[in-house]
Amino acid sequence: MGYCSECGAEADVDAKFCRECGTELLDRSQSESSTIPDETESLDEESKSSTRGEPDSSIENDEEGIDTILAVASVGMGLIVGMLVALAFAEIGGSAFWFLVTIVGVSYYLYSRKESPRSAIGSGLYITAIWLILAPLLFYMGLAGGADPDTAAGTGQAVGSILGMVIWGFVGLLLAIVVGAVGYFVNRGAD
Repeated sequence: MGYCSECGAEADVDAKFCRECGTELLDRSQSESSTIPDETESLDEESKSSTRGEPDSSIENDEEGIDTILAVASVGMGLIVGMLVALAFAEIGGSAFWFLVTIVGVSYYLYSRKESPRSAIGSGLYITAIWLILAPLLFYMGLAGGADPDTAAGTGQAVGSILGMVIWGFVGLLLAIVVGAVGYFVNRGAD
């Protein structure tokens, strides 16, 4: 026996149209794959399963809770990037503000991707590599910008800042390449 998808009346297996409403009936093979079970039938099944003490099979086991390991990995990478950003803004100003914004932003970004903790660490290492290049440049820009060019001390500060930008920028670049490569292999292993 089959049922009409419009009115719910019983229909013979061989019937092409519903006797009650005249709606065209689908083949048995089509109706099984495309029909939605009646709500009353699913409610009856739920009440039967709950009265027998069995878990309710109609409720999906969704993963809406907090993934603790992913959260710890995301926040850990957020802290590392936040420290680099705080270093970058130490001379410019607002390092505490940017530290907090970076922790929240990076942690949220890495956690919201809902991938594995290993993937979050790999992506966090990519972000760290970018900031390893930017942090020394921004730090020394703040020093160079605050130098007084009319005094010898100010000129020395400006020259020292430019040298620091070049030297520590290059060191940051080398570290960024290493950290980026580690991030690549961590991400590659996460797949």
